[in-house]
Amino acid sequence: MSKKHPAVTITMIDRYLTHLREQERSAATLQKYRHDLNELCGYLHNAPLNKSTLIDWKELLISKYAPATVNSMLIAVNGYLRFYGWQGLSVKLLKVQKALLIDESKELTKAE
Repeated sequence: MSKKHPAVTITMIDRYLTHLREQERSAATLQKYRHDLNELCGYLHNAPLNKSTLIDWKELLISKYAPATVNSMLIAVNGYLRFYGWQGLSVKLLKVQKALLIDESKELTKAE
């Protein structure tokens, strides 16, 4: 969408969320994305938006949140970056292994 200097501002976040609303994303998704993008905006605090800064932010998130939460925040940010044409700044999601076996306590018994 825009080739100007990469940044995260409230105005740009609003423009991105308007786009998502027009794509009929749920209100909960819009609220979550706003929160996540505001978190990044606060972290940047006028620092340049570049790959190195995003990797630093990702490492901070890893130290504070569960992997699934980190990934959901990165998905919001990567979507924002794509919208503005800055795909090269996207950061990779964390690899999360899912349990292959179900906990025995959750299995149904013959009586159930």
